[in-house]
Amino acid sequence: MKQKSIFTLIELLVVIAIIAILASMLLPALNRARETAKAIKCTSNQKNIGMILQSWINDHDGYMICGSIPDGYKAPWCSKTYNNAGYSWHMTFIREKYVDYQTAPTPHGTIFGCPSYIKGSRTLSNASDWRYWDSHFGWNFYFLGSVDGTGYTFTFHKITEVDRASDTVAFCDSHGGYLMAPAWSSSLSPEWRHGKQNTINATWLDGHVSTLKYGESGCTTSTTIAVSDQRLYYWWLNKKNKR
Repeated sequence: MKQKSIFTLIELLVVIAIIAILASMLLPALNRARETAKAIKCTSNQKNIGMILQSWINDHDGYMICGSIPDGYKAPWCSKTYNNAGYSWHMTFIREKYVDYQTAPTPHGTIFGCPSYIKGSRTLSNASDWRYWDSHFGWNFYFLGSVDGTGYTFTFHKITEVDRASDTVAFCDSHGGYLMAPAWSSSLSPEWRHGKQNTINATWLDGHVSTLKYGESGCTTSTTIAVSDQRLYYWWLNKKNKR
């Protein structure tokens, strides 16, 4: 009986060791599958945002959304002062009823949230309502439209000003909330959340969504962003005679 008990214990230890080995082999695959599912959800959310943008452009005389629009501002598509803005592009979409009013305490669980959002990333929220600032996706405001340096003049661009909509980023995973600029040193830079933090999902101005790798994004470490900078091909409007 004593020998049998020892043999059974040895068998049990062998089985436990085998299970541990199998688990160590399966866990990386499970983690990859989990991250893939998060990236797919992120892509789906951005796809919906891209469709909303297309509807907005069609409804506003060809004008793209602006990064932020203050109430009482005379927007170019409006004969009177515009009083339905939300001070962020996503809040404007909500107030204009392009998307159901979101009551979630954070962007998570809404189309403005990314499941792979890195906790601790910088956000712009100084308000009690995330809908004003804290989308997990940033609008390419530096080139496509937002407030200028004075804080009083807002730049609006028409989709017809874009040379190649399919090569121009509208939104992407962002580090700094609802605005994004393609400069590494900027606190509003893209956030590489996917593919071992080596890729971002991007919504292009023609509505399609794809993945950009770290090296192919064209972002720059420069603190000065020049419209003519060839590295920023995907971000600026005028691409004629380039590539």
